[in-house]
Amino acid sequence: MAALAAQIKAKWGGLDHVIASSGGWWQKGGLLDISQADFLEELTAKLGAHFNVAHAFIPLLKPSSQSTYSMITGLAGERVIMKDASLITVSNAAQFGMALQYFAETADSPVRVNEIRIAVLVKKHAELVGQAAESELSGWKTNSNRVMAKVLADSILSGKKGEVVRVTQDTLDAAS
Repeated sequence: MAALAAQIKAKWGGLDHVIASSGGWWQKGGLLDISQADFLEELTAKLGAHFNVAHAFIPLLKPSSQSTYSMITGLAGERVIMKDASLITVSNAAQFGMALQYFAETADSPVRVNEIRIAVLVKKHAELVGQAAESELSGWKTNSNRVMAKVLADSILSGKKGEVVRVTQDTLDAAS
């Protein structure tokens, strides 16, 4: 990550925007069902990815109120979505704390850091063409990644700093 950051700095001098989305789905059991080794491995992967991206790229953002760092997190940190997806719940909740810390550490900088907390299912648009909107999770609508692109663009253009943007199905439906 440091090598990439150095290349970017040498070639362009800095960045205008960073969108940090890392981690994937994990559904291998409850906390009482997994080993400490599995616990530490998954949390290191999920939290470490956000840490490494922020550590490398927040300092590369141009010192301007137009520069943004958007950290993608998920609803699972607010409530348990599935009992056997325990480490998604734990890692998302920890990511909320990371976002708060980045807000504080950049408070005196013109750079804007925001958290985009996604509480909807998102798939690539091409995967949804010609398919029903209902997902494999009962009662959950699947949304196109194009909808999320608009949410991110709106956040970048908002001028807000230290904001948690909650993306729910209700907010998406109200915006369309």
